[in-house]
Amino acid sequence: MNNFPNNYTPIQQDMAIITSRFQLGKTFTEELIDFTHYLMNEGYYDDVMLDIIDNGMYWQGVDFLAMIRNLGCQIPTVEQAQWILCYSIIHVHCYRPYNHHFFQHARLHFDFFHYCHVWDNNLMDMDNIISVIHQHDNATEARDNGYVQKGFNDPKTLFQLECELLQECENWLTRHQMRVESIFNELFLQK
Repeated sequence: MNNFPNNYTPIQQDMAIITSRFQLGKTFTEELIDFTHYLMNEGYYDDVMLDIIDNGMYWQGVDFLAMIRNLGCQIPTVEQAQWILCYSIIHVHCYRPYNHHFFQHARLHFDFFHYCHVWDNNLMDMDNIISVIHQHDNATEARDNGYVQKGFNDPKTLFQLECELLQECENWLTRHQMRVESIFNELFLQK
């Protein structure tokens, strides 16, 4: 699966993602300060950056949004932020060959339920993904508690669930590629 939207640099994608997380109240002050340092290290500069870094824990979020605007990224609406955040969570799991190792750390489960599950699932069209995550979680929890049953949580079945989840993520990206690209175009004012 390609890393879309293709027309944007990794820094622009990072800007859209962290701004979306900020809009949804899913960032910490340290992350925003670190992101500001990252931008400066990559050659970006705005006077507001120094205010954010110099004031540390006491700066206001308005400064962060001003900095993002000054660097050429519009501030996403709440709905746009939700789509971008879902994209940012899902797309990292769709590189082939699939990496099944991350299932051992339950990161995907945490990301979906910490960031995405609080929204209207119909808006994000994530019912299939969430269903497979629940199946996988139930099966691994039972396995971890010593209960293993063929066809429910044996290694082959767990592997099949992981493949199904990764395929559902890829399907989601395919279905919503144009919507996400449209949002990025609006954020970076491209037609």
